[in-house]
Amino acid sequence: MIVSVLLFLLVYIVFGALVTASYIQDPDLLEREIFLYNDNRDRIIIGMVFLWIMMAVSILFLFLDINLVLFHIFLVKRGLTTFQYVSMVENRKEQKREKVIKVV
Repeated sequence: MIVSVLLFLLVYIVFGALVTASYIQDPDLLEREIFLYNDNRDRIIIGMVFLWIMMAVSILFLFLDINLVLFHIFLVKRGLTTFQYVSMVENRKEQKREKVIKVV
């Protein structure tokens, strides 16, 4: 599931980059070939701005998803499940709390 989200985000970002590149080369191309009308250029610009905003959000999620994939690769190499890792971290925190309580 994590990898499928990663692949979807990559495909979306590449698609957005290709549409942006074609728009930069020939802004009228989107009107003539895709939307099949020549008036109301504002709709194209609004669509492009929306695409860029969604690409920015997708890049953020891509960064987070890559971190999650790398974390799970780390867990696989250690032979741990996510639950085991979380339990181990909680046990360490509890041990530190007990040491602080003993010192005080």
